[in-house]
Amino acid sequence: MEFETIIKNDAEFIKTINIKKILYKRVLANTGLVIGRVFQLRFDTSKKTLEGIVVKRFLSKPIYLGTSYISKLTSEGIILNIEPSIFLKNRKIIDYEGKTLGKVLKVNRKGNRNDISSLILSSFMRKNLEIPFSAIQKLGKNIILKKDYNVQQKYIWQRSN
Repeated sequence: MEFETIIKNDAEFIKTINIKKILYKRVLANTGLVIGRVFQLRFDTSKKTLEGIVVKRFLSKPIYLGTSYISKLTSEGIILNIEPSIFLKNRKIIDYEGKTLGKVLKVNRKGNRNDISSLILSSFMRKNLEIPFSAIQKLGKNIILKKDYNVQQKYIWQRSN
């Protein structure tokens, strides 16, 4: 389809994208993990700019992601420049020597940002334990703690001090 173009300082028609083509396309983290599908595109009416997207996930709460976390937007889908920290839930936490300590029960974030303040560790027959972000050496398929971090786990039959 050909168009007459009337623009001043805007992007040329060829450099724009039809919003309808983005809806219901996949959203991928920078690691390749499929986050979900684009459910809504959210615009600021006064600035006339895209401010974020709502991602619908299978059997989970939708996620709103601001445009600062979007790396690439195409008619095939959206690629983020992050992996949302909320997806760390249920990943194994391993100490520096390779011993599995448990799994992430909850991710505590700094406000609504993707920045992590701490992780709550859950382990069989042990009380939940909060691990500060400063104790984490590497985030990936598993979470590896720093060498100098000593985990003081308490078992459920021990009393709190």
